[in-house]
Amino acid sequence: MKNDYIRIVVRAVIVVDGYVLVAHCKGATNTFLPGGHVEFGESLPVALARELFEEVGLCVQVSNYIGMVEHQWIESDRQGARFNKTSCNG
Repeated sequence: MKNDYIRIVVRAVIVVDGYVLVAHCKGATNTFLPGGHVEFGESLPVALARELFEEVGLCVQVSNYIGMVEHQWIESDRQGARFNKTSCNG
């Protein structure tokens, strides 16, 4: 396969009054935890804080690593892989 690639994604679990904040793209049917892609050379906590500020205007200090989820797929003769690192505050 040509042009295989890996994406590293950071996600946050944000709980307020017993509710978990999730994101939803217009036109999509799924929801997901807020966050985004890590830029080259960026640490995971810095990437998550940046993404939360860019996406929802939250200024956060990232703490409490929860875990990682790996996802792989094939699309247009390319293999992709995504690693989601999840953290929470509290």
